[in-house]
Amino acid sequence: HHIAAVLAATMCWGWAARLIAGAAPPFAGIALGVWAAVGIWFTPESVPVTAMGLAALGLAWIVSPHRPVIAQSLALAGASFAVATTLAWLADPPAAGLAAPDIDRLSALFAGMAFAAASIGVALWLAHPFVRTVLARAATACAIALACAAIWAWTFRDALLRSNLAVAAEDWHVFFDFTMEMLPVANVWQAVYYLLTGGLAAALAGVLAVRHLSVLLGFAAICALALAAAGWKHVRFAAYPEIAGAIALPIALTLLHRASPAWPPIRQSLARIAVILLFFQVPYAVEVAGLTATPDGNAAAAPPCKPAAAAAMLASHPGAIVLTEANDTPELLYRTPIRTVGSLYHRNIPAFLRLRAAWRSAPSDTVPAAVRQTEASLILSCVSPRRSAVMEGLAGPGLLDQMRVNDPPAWAHRIAENPASGHVLYEIAR
Repeated sequence: HHIAAVLAATMCWGWAARLIAGAAPPFAGIALGVWAAVGIWFTPESVPVTAMGLAALGLAWIVSPHRPVIAQSLALAGASFAVATTLAWLADPPAAGLAAPDIDRLSALFAGMAFAAASIGVALWLAHPFVRTVLARAATACAIALACAAIWAWTFRDALLRSNLAVAAEDWHVFFDFTMEMLPVANVWQAVYYLLTGGLAAALAGVLAVRHLSVLLGFAAICALALAAAGWKHVRFAAYPEIAGAIALPIALTLLHRASPAWPPIRQSLARIAVILLFFQVPYAVEVAGLTATPDGNAAAAPPCKPAAAAAMLASHPGAIVLTEANDTPELLYRTPIRTVGSLYHRNIPAFLRLRAAWRSAPSDTVPAAVRQTEASLILSCVSPRRSAVMEGLAGPGLLDQMRVNDPPAWAHRIAENPASGHVLYEIAR
């Protein structure tokens, strides 16, 4: 869904830019609103990035009192956003029902937010003929937006203040600190890899904003910086600044072309190649060290441990609860009729904590209490020279350590194996 969310954000930015530039008629605001709704349907985490397009259109309304088409576009974008979001909510309601104000999926909470956005757009369209100066328009827009946002926040105050995903802070860190995509950028090399193109986009927008004294381009620069900051905080969001970089590249090449008509052809070509390499190749230069590093002999000789290879041995255990690696759980659930103890699924963090506690159980001649609490009847492990991240911080060996070196406890009885993949299936003695 991350790729789908990036697509929705890109379409919102593109339609907003075309409307602001006058390259699209006012009714193109419908496309902007529908794509914003599609983004929420994919994932609510798209809201901040798709909202950048709507906010840019609102800012254009403030600074362009002579352009009624912007007001019309805002009203159409807001109305289509509300209608499309409501239809998606009705067609795909939360498991707990239409009234459930879930914050991690499309729900009444976001349908209400879409209606708040529509109210803002329509109100600004109605106010357009009566508010002429930029200062008065800024005050009007802020007052309307704050009023609509306050009504929405008050209506859904319980959902906003008491999340359905609330867990203890310690458990939250145990879960998300283990999730690679939630980790921050760790060093300068990762910053180059994930954030260079987004930083270049912010720099380009900033330079153009200063050169043209443009509030809208300044807003674009701020948005690009915000995207880079989000990618720095959690690498899962690095796709957004990278898309900003992809948008900036053809703009940079166009500006270079306009600035260099008198240059010799070879100099123009070299300059274009340098810009393209800066965006495309420099971020990947940090991988050169990995290409030249000495291969890990143990890792190279290790079994592949692909979850698909374990499907056959699990096919004859429908409904059985299996203790296995968290990363393998989604594919095993898709390919086999089993159930699993837990995974990296944010709606059931307690299940992951039970999985973690079981794998970290100390060696024992009897079934550890943490394993019994999972209600698992089977254990699926894979021989591997690498220690799992779920064992991080554990000084001594744990159950997963025993399994990965093919030294199972006495209470785990081997019932099947796949030597080619390295998988071994055990039955827990009761």
